[in-house]
Amino acid sequence: RLDSGLTRQLLQEAPSAYRTQVNDLLLTALARVIARWTGESSVLVQLEGHGREELFEDTDLVRSVGWFTSLFPARLDVQDDLAASIKQVKEQLRGIPDKGLGYATLRYLGDEASRAALAGLAQPRLTFNYLGQFDGSFAEQDDTLFTPSGEARGAEQSADAPLGNWLTINGRVYGGELSL
Repeated sequence: RLDSGLTRQLLQEAPSAYRTQVNDLLLTALARVIARWTGESSVLVQLEGHGREELFEDTDLVRSVGWFTSLFPARLDVQDDLAASIKQVKEQLRGIPDKGLGYATLRYLGDEASRAALAGLAQPRLTFNYLGQFDGSFAEQDDTLFTPSGEARGAEQSADAPLGNWLTINGRVYGGELSL
């Protein structure tokens, strides 16, 4: 958990200084740590997105209910210089077509050659998902239908359930603090 002061710097100062988004900064930090730990210059990560990308002008998903989650691999190359790494990761992420939405379509519904080629690729063992900022989502004056509960919620899934990946990192900002 990042305290509110560091979270504010991450949300406001760092993106403007590097002309990028919080997700890019978090992924750069993660990739640099994993690369340093493994001794590699790149890291294979499974990225998770909300899947509600605005790809078509005539499609409006605002009133749609349900999960549209997209999962797709990304190999992130990092450098020794922090600023160069941020720029490189940002460019790599922007280079992913349609924010990864087509990957699962090709992987599971594409022609046989596409399915075989994608099935043969190395699988990421690390999943990353930055959910965003929830500070304004649950304000009392908004008359919201749902608010976070202060009570213990229990296990999210059975202890016997298979893991989605070797390591899954979910990040969000709530109460002015980033938690991973």
